Parts: sequence; structure tokens; C-alpha cells
Amino acid sequence: MIAHSLLVLGLILGQSDLDAPTTVRRFAVIAAANDGGEGRTPLAHAVRDAEVVSRVLQELGGVLPEDARLLAQPSPSELVDALRGLSADIQKARGEGRRAELVLYYSGHSDARGLLLAHRRLAYADLKDALSQTPADVRIAILDSCASGAITRLKGGKRRPPFTLDASNQVRGTAILTSSSETEAAQESDAIGGSFFTHYLVSGLRGAGDLSQDGRVTLNEAYNFAFHETLARTENTMGGAQHPAYDIQLVGSGDVVMTDLRSTSAGLRVGAEASGRIFIRDAQGRLAVELRKLPGRPVVLGLEPGNYSVTVEAPAATRRGLVVLEEGAPTELELSQLALVESELTTLRGDGPVQPEERVTLPIDIGLVPPLNVNGFQRDTLNYVSFGFLAGYGHDLHGLGLSIGAHWLDGYMDGLQLSVGFNHVKEDAEGAQLAVGFDNVGGSMDGFQGSVGFNTAKRRMKGWQNAVGFNFAGGSVRGLQTAVGFNGTGEDLEGAQISLGANYTPRLRGLQLGVGPNLTLEGEGAQIGLINVATKESEGLQLGHVNYAASADFQLGLVNVVKKTKGPSIGLVNYAIDDGIVDMAFFSSDVALAGYLVELGTRHFFTAFDISTGTWEEPTAWGFGGSLGYRFYFGPRWELSIELGARAMDEERDLADPELLSFTRARVALKLIEKVRVFAGPSLNVMVDVDEFTQERAPLAPDYAFRPEDGRVYIWPGLWAGLQLF
Repeated sequence: MIAHSLLVLGLILGQSDLDAPTTVRRFAVIAAANDGGEGRTPLAHAVRDAEVVSRVLQELGGVLPEDARLLAQPSPSELVDALRGLSADIQKARGEGRRAELVLYYSGHSDARGLLLAHRRLAYADLKDALSQTPADVRIAILDSCASGAITRLKGGKRRPPFTLDASNQVRGTAILTSSSETEAAQESDAIGGSFFTHYLVSGLRGAGDLSQDGRVTLNEAYNFAFHETLARTENTMGGAQHPAYDIQLVGSGDVVMTDLRSTSAGLRVGAEASGRIFIRDAQGRLAVELRKLPGRPVVLGLEPGNYSVTVEAPAATRRGLVVLEEGAPTELELSQLALVESELTTLRGDGPVQPEERVTLPIDIGLVPPLNVNGFQRDTLNYVSFGFLAGYGHDLHGLGLSIGAHWLDGYMDGLQLSVGFNHVKEDAEGAQLAVGFDNVGGSMDGFQGSVGFNTAKRRMKGWQNAVGFNFAGGSVRGLQTAVGFNGTGEDLEGAQISLGANYTPRLRGLQLGVGPNLTLEGEGAQIGLINVATKESEGLQLGHVNYAASADFQLGLVNVVKKTKGPSIGLVNYAIDDGIVDMAFFSSDVALAGYLVELGTRHFFTAFDISTGTWEEPTAWGFGGSLGYRFYFGPRWELSIELGARAMDEERDLADPELLSFTRARVALKLIEKVRVFAGPSLNVMVDVDEFTQERAPLAPDYAFRPEDGRVYIWPGLWAGLQLF
């Protein structure tokens, strides 16, 4: 059973009449992932399915190339970002008085909880949220994946009858189509070069589903064609019958026109007399359309100009031939032009599967060095105990291997290897390897590797690698890596890396803890170290002196840098490359006649540093300080910032006897022109003198400041205003 998931989460496009293209603008996000993560069979045709859907939507579905986003092997964040990235264009289209329609298509792996992308899960609820936040009038989502029907039972979903046909075209809302029910696996086929559901959906969109014969295929027509053909084709497969499903939440009446066959420059017309199953392949041999044709009704198929191979399988005979489609008008299919095809008898080559080479079982291997041992240099031995005084050698080991120098296996190991020098297994290993020198497995390792030198596994590691030097697994790691030097993986880590040196993994799901740098491409968990880097995305915590991520849920450190703001970054210096705050301001307040302010931060969180001089009354003072703030945005022109900070102030200007001013302040900023704002707001000030005051008030506190009896604290409200440049 192939774990291929087609999630058709669709918000139904209100009927988009392609006869009036100036009134409708359609957008599409089309994603595919062949790799569903460890333990799932890689798909062969998911990416091709996405390309086929993208092509038919652009040829016949009214989607312009600039309004389509085709994503191959995306991460969850990349898929969500693609949806969000279209929001501005969708809003612009609506601002022009046009209907905006969005189609989401996904082909790949999924389970009952969500889509499986880049070894991570995008929950159905999160996907629905991302769709609902787009400002499109109608949204259609199509999911081709295992258990994708689970999305139709989320809270808020309600099954309704299929779409009502109505020319009023007033539909608004959401339509979700899935290739399978919540308990079924979606299936793909090498024979058709794709998934069953997507194959028949595209065939329907190209005209096979046009039951009304009006030259347009509606969402209802395409879905019904795909449903019946998918069910019929999968009833006798190993995966069992596959039942596409839907969840419709619409307001208004009307059906969505998905494709307009009249918009293509060429086509193929199959006359009423033809019947049987028809297969149409393009010049590259790819199956473009498949349908069961009943006699008495003609069918027009929308195809691009070119050469096509047509096969008609009827009960009486099978015919095949070449058809050339030219620009201008549909080409009539003449059955007389197709040649009769005789069935071909085939036989199996060979007598059956090849049997593996048998191993010679030698329960105990003892010797000095090969070939001075029981095994010698035989390459087909199986030992339960292997002892080599200087070196041990064998092929397979089920049990215990001991040596002073080295222990070498050309096959696999299930048990324990102990040596002072090194241990080596050419293929897979289960159990433990312990050495003073190093341990190496040429395949996958399940268990424990411990050495003073280093531990390596060429492919997957499941368990614990512990070394003074370094640990590395060429595949994924499920477990723990601990080292004084370095920990690394070639694929994802689900567990923890702990070192005094550096840690690296392409995808982190767990913890990286290091005194040196921690590096990952995508992190889900925590990075704790002097330097933490996630070159794509960090979902979780980065805690260190210097933190960098393309986007991050939460950063806490002295210096935090992100490419694009996602969550809070709290530190002495915070900076977002794409959408960060880099401002300077000139201000005046109740405690500073003139001041200069510099702000750095992400889109919302920022740190500010200021210097000031002068007061509104004697004595004159100067000061410097900093604050931590949060900024809110209200449209393109208005902002609200709230800050908490402190400033040291001294009228002597030598900081020998400063007053400490703590403040909480707010400001409202108005954008006047590009890069220029004016602002003003209130503050609450608290001042403390280092030495006990002898005056009735602090030297820099105003007359109206509140002072608790016999206290050294002064509290008063204030105002500040200024000019902000960015």
C-alpha cells in the first residue's frame, strides 16, 4: 500500500466564469513531496502529479504563470509561507473589484493528523487556519494522500450534498476534496505514472468529466468523475478500494467552473459511436487522459497541440494509432485510422527468485590474527563467539566478539564487539561496540557505540553514540550523541546532541547542547550553546550568546539575528534582516531637554539605546540608558510602542554620584512621509539616588514627584515626544 496522500483542502471557488476573465483572478499553490520520512516508502510520482495539475490549471483553468506557486519537497513552513505570500496579490485583486479564487493542491504523504513534509508534520488544523486567513472569496483545497479524509471530520466541518449547479455564480466559502477516507491509503501506480485519484481528476478536468457537454468542467463534474473512476480502478488492487471524500462549507448558490475546454488552442473530439476505455499518451509516452467512453455521447478533450498515441480498448477489439492535434479547432478521432492490436503472450524469465548464499556456521572462532584463526579468510562464516588475540575477523556475528587489537566483520553484527584498537562492521549492526580507538558501522546501527576516539555509522543510528573525539551518523539519528569534540548527522536528529565542541544536524527534533556552536538547517526543539544557527527555521528555543535563524519561535541571547520575524527575540541586540526595526530618533522629555535614540529589533521586539543632555530646570544633567520594547502596527501609518528601561543621570557629568532613573513609557507614532514619523506618549518614572538625599527632593526629580516618607525613591508621570527616522 503506497503512503501517497492527496489532501484536497479546498475552499470552493465561487463559480469563476472564464468567459469573463476580467472579473475573476485565480491563484494556485501546488505542492508535492515524495519523501514522507523514515519508515515510509518513498513515492515515485508525487512531484509529477503536482506538475500535471499545475499544467492543466494553467492551460485550461485560468491560472496565470505568475499566480501559480509550484513547491517540490517543501517544509511545513514553506507551504504555509506560500499561502501567506499570495495574500497581498489576492487582496489587490479584490481591491480592483475582481473575484479572487485560491486552489491548493497537495500530493504526498500524510496520516490521520496532518501532512508529512520534510520529516515533519503540518497539522490539518494549522493548514485550515492558513487557508482561512487568505482573503480569497473562494478557496479549494485538494489533498492526495493517505488518511487525508481525516481532515473532513475536524471540528467545524459539515458534509453537505455536492455542489448545486447555478449560473448566478455567488458561491463563497470552503471546499475540501480528499483522495481517500480517514482510514484508507491513497495509492499510486507505475502503470499510469501517478496516483489513481490525481490521474482521474486531471482526466476529468481535460474534458472526460464534462457530462453537460457545455465545454466547461465544474468542480462537481470533475470530482464525480474522479470518485467513480478511482473507486472502480482500485477495487482489485492490493491496497483495496479507495473512496475519495469531501467537506463543503459554502454560502450562496452556484458551481465552480474549474476548466474551460474552449480556451485551448487544440483538442480531440471522440465521436458518439466510439466506446470502451480510451488511453491518450503524449509524445513522451506519458498518460495524459484516461476515460471509459459510453456510446451515444461525444466527448471533447482539451489538449495542447502535438502528437499523441491513442488506444481504444473495446470488448470486440483493441485499436491504437497516432493522432496529430493542430492549432485552431478540435481534431476528430476516426476509429478507422487506428490499427487493430493483437494481445501479446508473455512468460517469466528464469525459474524464480534468486536464493541468498548460504553461510557456514562456526559457533566459535579463535585465533591470533587472520588467517591464523578458525575462520581464516572465509567470507561466508557465521560466529556466535569470536576471539582474536591481536585481531578478529569474520563475516557475521551473533553474540560476542573480543580482540586486543581490532575486530573486523565483513557482514552484520548482532551482539557485542569489544577491542582496545577498533571495531568495524561492514553492514548493519545491532547491540554494542566498545573500543579505545574507534567504532565503525558501514550500514545502520541500533544500540550503543562507545570509544575514546570516534564512532561512525554510515547510515541510520538508533541508540547512543558516546566518544571523547567525535560521533557521526551518515543517516538519521534516533537517540543520543555525546562527545567532547563533535556530534554530527547526515540526516535528521530526533533526540539530543551534547558536546563541549560543536553539534550539527540538517533537521533537529530535540536538543542541541554545546559549549561551541550548534548548527542545523531546520530545528524543532532547543539549541543551547555559545552560538546557535538554524539556516532555515527554528521551531522552539535558541538560547546562547549569539543566535541566528531564518525564522525563529523564540530567541534569548546577547545577539539575536533572524532573516524574517516569526516569534520574539530578546537580547541586547536583536535584528531581523527582511522586516526588522532599525530606527533612530531625536526626542525631548520631562527629564531630558534633548536626546538621541537608536533602536534595533525584529518586527515587534526591539532594544533601544539613548543618550541625553539638559533638563528643563536646574540643575542641568546628562545621561545614557537602554530599554526593551514591543511594537504594535495599526495599518500602514500608525504604530504603538511600549518600553521598559533605565537611565543613569548625573548633573556632574562624571557618574561619580548618579541617579538611576527607571521608566515605563509608551508612544504613538504617525508616519508623515516615507521613513519619517512623529511620536509622543506618556511615561512613568522612578528615580533612586545612589547616596542618601539631603534635599527635600532628588536633584533631578520635579517638584510634583511623589516620595514615600523617609524614602530614597521618587515617582512621577511624564511625557516625551520626538521625530523618528527609519
